[in-house]
Amino acid sequence: MPSLPTLPHRTWLERISLSLAIGLVGLSVATLGGWWLNLPDLLQQTNSQPSLKINGAVAFLVLGGVLLAIELGRPKLALLAVAGAVIGLSTLAQDIFRQDFRIDEMLGRDHLLIDTEHPGRISAMIAVCLVLGGGVLAWRATELGARARLFAEAVVGSVIASTGLSTLLGYGAGLPAVYRWGTETATSPVAAIALVLLGLALVLLAWRESMKNEGAAP
Repeated sequence: MPSLPTLPHRTWLERISLSLAIGLVGLSVATLGGWWLNLPDLLQQTNSQPSLKINGAVAFLVLGGVLLAIELGRPKLALLAVAGAVIGLSTLAQDIFRQDFRIDEMLGRDHLLIDTEHPGRISAMIAVCLVLGGGVLAWRATELGARARLFAEAVVGSVIASTGLSTLLGYGAGLPAVYRWGTETATSPVAAIALVLLGLALVLLAWRESMKNEGAAP
C-alpha cells in the first residue's frame, strides 16, 4: 500500500515567515470588517487614536496575500504586489500635487476623522512604505538581479519595520511629532503593527534565501 503524502517540513524561520504573513492578512481583514460592518472596536484601541484607512487595509491585505503565496510555493503571484505599490503611489501623487483623485473613500466612507487631513487617506509614511514593500515583492516574480533583490528586500524590510516600531514608540511616549512624521495625518497604531509585520517578513525572506544560496546573511 503506497504511503500517504506528507506536508513538507518547515524550518523555524519558515514557520515565523508564514505566521507573519497570516498575521498581516488577519489584521487587514479585521480592519476591513471593522469599516464595512461598522465595528469601531476593530479599528481603534481608544477613541482618541486614528485608524488604519480602508485603502491601507486593502494594500496590506494584498501584500500579506502575496507573502502567503510565496510561502506556499507560488512566487509568480508576487506580481500582484504591484497593486499595493499603486495604492501608495497614488496617495503620494495626491499629496505632492495637492489633488483629489477620489480614491480615498472609494471603498467606504471614513467616519473616524481623527488626526487626518483628508478623509479616508492613508498617511504619507504608510504610502512610502507600501511603494517600497510592493516594489520589492513584485520583483520576486522575475529572475532578474536576484542578488540585488535580496539586498533591496533586506534594506526595505528593515526600513519598514523600523518605521512601524518608531511609530509605536511615539504613541507609547506620547510624542505626536513621531507618529505624524511631519504631516497632518498620523500613522495609526494598527498601521504601525502592519508595517512591523511586513518589514520583518521581508527581512526574513531575504535572510532565508541568502542563507540557502550563499550561506550568509544578506
